[in-house]
Amino acid sequence: MSIPPELAGAIPLIDRFQVEGFLKAMQKQIQSSGKRGFFIKKSVGPQVREKFTLEDMLCFQKDPIPTSLLKVPNDLVSRSIKLFHVILKYMGVDSPAIISLEERIELVAKLYKHTLKRSELRDELFAQISKQTRNNPDRSWLIRAWELMYLCASSMPPSKDIGAYLSEYVHYIAHGATTDSDVRVLALNTLNALKRSVKAGPRVAIPAREEIEALLTSRKLTTIVFFLDETFEEITYDMATTVADAVEKNVPSQI
Repeated sequence: MSIPPELAGAIPLIDRFQVEGFLKAMQKQIQSSGKRGFFIKKSVGPQVREKFTLEDMLCFQKDPIPTSLLKVPNDLVSRSIKLFHVILKYMGVDSPAIISLEERIELVAKLYKHTLKRSELRDELFAQISKQTRNNPDRSWLIRAWELMYLCASSMPPSKDIGAYLSEYVHYIAHGATTDSDVRVLALNTLNALKRSVKAGPRVAIPAREEIEALLTSRKLTTIVFFLDETFEEITYDMATTVADAVEKNVPSQI
């Protein structure tokens, strides 16, 4: 099976994706809605693929998904479907109005709430977002998808195997010769965020509203740290900053 270079890292994970199950569920959804298709793909030549593949599944779609992309416990399937609804809303797909900063913050907080404590849902979320960054025909949707990828990578890591695929995929996009300049910046930020979150692990508490807003607006947060010798330092931090990071970066004189 030939596969695009950006998806090479997904080949070892083929058994974690439910390609056939997704196809059957999607076909049923199409038939019930009267639509003819659901994927938007770049033309790769005159030949038509006879078999539905992982490449097809990990391709942008405007419509809701009928089931999860990954094989998850039955009790998490409906929650996986709801995650995709939030992603579509965040991206502004088929939305008549531009989504506000406040709405974006609320949607991101909702994703954090539902996935931070469940590794299976974190992996599903990252798989869904990466899907929406492939062959996306609308630049504004694409930017939003990468923005969401960055926000999620900043607060929680995927599992080791999904993380390996995701890092390889993001690296490929970040260093692609034809990558949009804004996408490149977000992909590079995502790559750095993934490294930090994998090292630190998932957060214990859901990020506060001001942390999400600061990341969305590229603003650093500050706080005052008081020491036992009655001195203090103002330190800067963001959503992914650990205590060790803060000490190393801001108060070397206190070590």
